[in-house]
Amino acid sequence: LGNDIEAEEMLLKVIQLEPGYWKNYLALGDFLFASGKYNSATKEYARVTLLKPDDEQGFNRLGASLYLDDQLDKASIAWSRSLEIQPNANNYSNLGTAQFFRHQFEAAIINYKNALKLKPADPVLWANLGDAQKFSHGTEEAQKSYLRAFGLAKEQLLVNPHDHDIQSMLARYQSELGDCIRANSIITKLKTKEISDPYLFYDFSIVALNCNDLSQAKVDMGKAISLGYSEKLLARDIMFSAIYSQGNLH
Repeated sequence: LGNDIEAEEMLLKVIQLEPGYWKNYLALGDFLFASGKYNSATKEYARVTLLKPDDEQGFNRLGASLYLDDQLDKASIAWSRSLEIQPNANNYSNLGTAQFFRHQFEAAIINYKNALKLKPADPVLWANLGDAQKFSHGTEEAQKSYLRAFGLAKEQLLVNPHDHDIQSMLARYQSELGDCIRANSIITKLKTKEISDPYLFYDFSIVALNCNDLSQAKVDMGKAISLGYSEKLLARDIMFSAIYSQGNLH
């Protein structure tokens, strides 16, 4: 109902009444995470992992809050522990992304490939692999991964042709494959819609960078930040080095 103050007070009261129950800390952590208070959420998720050290989701959530709080080393440790408990594609991908932002591209490639063994039809995972390959092995291997991502995204679009997320992904992959005309055509249409998802503008900015439109990339990246995308993570993202090497986005 939007009454965040009362909600947090009630969650704290529950913990006071039952301080040894791990789910209470998980609930508070989820509330704080959804509120964008990642540092505070981290403390609650850490308590979950102490009370329930065999819980894969506790370490997964801890990794996510550390990641969004720009503590990538600790996030990698949490996700590695989660994978030890129960391997899954999502956490392999998460660990790979933390490694990508730390410029550990070879390690990221290994984890994205592990994720793809479990979810081979996921275009996002193929694109993530392409990103790591692009900055490690060069464009040839990356192009194969982007092409696979493009084909899978195109199949998904046949099922749901009005899905903005898939349309944005398709434009991103087209730009990686050098088809800027079609990529920009999709984005132009998407920008006529009411879009409030920062991750779409993240994709838009990458398309602009791939198509050598630095000024448009800055505009789209600024929009992504205003909608909630982490500027700290962007500053670490090698794909945006062309922007940050010139100074602040604004």
